[in-house]
Amino acid sequence: MTTEPSVRVVMMQRDEGALLMAWLSHYARLFGMNHLTLLDNGSTDPLTLHLLDHAAACGATVLQEYRHSGDF
Repeated sequence: MTTEPSVRVVMMQRDEGALLMAWLSHYARLFGMNHLTLLDNGSTDPLTLHLLDHAAACGATVLQEYRHSGDF
């Protein structure tokens, strides 16, 4: 029995709507949405927030508790 290596793709971002859309599309296609983790640093942009919600609904791990510069 062979097992494929486990992959976790991580992105830290804030208000990167257009970039986030391309990033999600690319890496979800390569590894699947359930292998993606997004660390959000206090986004307020509506497009970004929508994409984060959509990614979470599709199986990505979205962590939004990092809201202050001291968190990084």
